[in-house]
Amino acid sequence: SAVFPVNFINEPFWYFNYGLGIDYLDVKGEDDDFDYPNTFEKGAGATGKLNVAFGYNLPVKNSQYHPVKKFNFSYEISGANKKVGMKHSYTHNFLAAEIGYSPTQSLFGSSFFTFINKSNYEWQNGGFLIQNNPGIDEYKNIPIEKLMNNRSYVRGFEETVVGDELFLSKSEGWIKISDNFDSLFSIVPSILKIGYLGFGGFTDYATICQNDQKKEFKSYGWEIKSVISILGIATEQKFGQAYDYDGKKLGKYYQVIVPFSL
Repeated sequence: SAVFPVNFINEPFWYFNYGLGIDYLDVKGEDDDFDYPNTFEKGAGATGKLNVAFGYNLPVKNSQYHPVKKFNFSYEISGANKKVGMKHSYTHNFLAAEIGYSPTQSLFGSSFFTFINKSNYEWQNGGFLIQNNPGIDEYKNIPIEKLMNNRSYVRGFEETVVGDELFLSKSEGWIKISDNFDSLFSIVPSILKIGYLGFGGFTDYATICQNDQKKEFKSYGWEIKSVISILGIATEQKFGQAYDYDGKKLGKYYQVIVPFSL
């Protein structure tokens, strides 16, 4: 993979990157004593991947959580073939776009409010392994299964759906409470550090199709997002409440995202 800077006049933060690779996965069902039917489907084989991305991000503080000006477009195609040992032959296409913009930055010189939209459209030809990991319903999310461990979520639902075509759009509006929330308290940063803290509202929409049958999921609600470092390990933590479009509560959820890099 590689990343190339793309320089425009007075706009130095554009980039273009691409990746090419292959991986191998072997899935074996060692224990079928679950409360989740058809949780794992056995299979193994090699998968090839190619992806490209083009975008812009103004790298202000906490811009990954509260962007001031951001745009990203990416495309990935992956696939496998029975001739290399895979249980199925397929190709999978994934288009994604993300925008983030703070109108208050332009109007008042402060990014206390920002708008974010993340949308993706993906479709697949051929067969695929079903990987419905157990316990996902604890997060009150819907795992939309496309490939092994390739999942997206609609907040508020806990139903599992398998499909061969998916459109997903997630829109959020965020009010920044603080960039360094722990500066208001006498907290030891090496033990506990609360950085970004924000409050926002969201609306999620997804359409999943399989064999010309369509299913829609819609939700909206509120969410609190914080970046908490515990013993030097940064985590993104979210707590929220989701509703359906008729105003009925779909349930509260709490999610912790821990970034890992190798």
